[in-house]
Formats: sequence, C-alpha cells, structure tokens
Amino acid sequence: VYKFQASEKCTIRYAQGNMDAYFENPNDWAYQRRVEAGLIPTEKSGYKKPYGEPIPLGQVALTVSWGIGVSGWIANLILAVTSGKFCIGDAGSTQFCQVFFPDL
Repeated sequence: VYKFQASEKCTIRYAQGNMDAYFENPNDWAYQRRVEAGLIPTEKSGYKKPYGEPIPLGQVALTVSWGIGVSGWIANLILAVTSGKFCIGDAGSTQFCQVFFPDL
C-alpha cells in the first residue's frame, strides 16, 4: 500500500482502495487502470474510479432504512404464514391452508 501510495502520489485511503480492488480481481483492476490512463483506444478515458472513498452518509441511511423495512416486511410475512394468521378469513380455502392448517 505504501509503495503504491509513493509511486502514485495519492492518499493512503486511495492506495488502500486500489490494493483492495486489485486483490479482489486483478484483471478488472488492471483493465480499469488502463482505461483511466487512456491506453485502450476503444474506451473513453476520463472516468476515475473513486477507490477507497468513504460511502456518502445519505447512501448509508437509505441502504439501512430499506434493509430494515424489507427485513421487517419479510419477517412479518413469515410470522403470519407460520402462525396460521394467513389462513383466517377468505384465504382459508387455499391449498396451503388446507394442507398445513386443516383445523382453522
């Protein structure tokens, strides 16, 4: 990481991000570096991937809120189906309810 930082004259966070990307998939990392440098004539250069940059706080909040909401909805659905509450009322005639909850 320090060698990369010294040769590229970049921050430690950017160097760490690049090394993480390299260790994850060296071929894609090398291709991305060549595109950034403009060495591939078929690809447009100019986009520099922000390796190691912190995730924006708004994105973290959005991801957490969606995760909590979807997880809560799935847990509620599983609880309703396994407890038999799903089979009370009009849904009692479904094959699922007749097989798993014949008494309701």
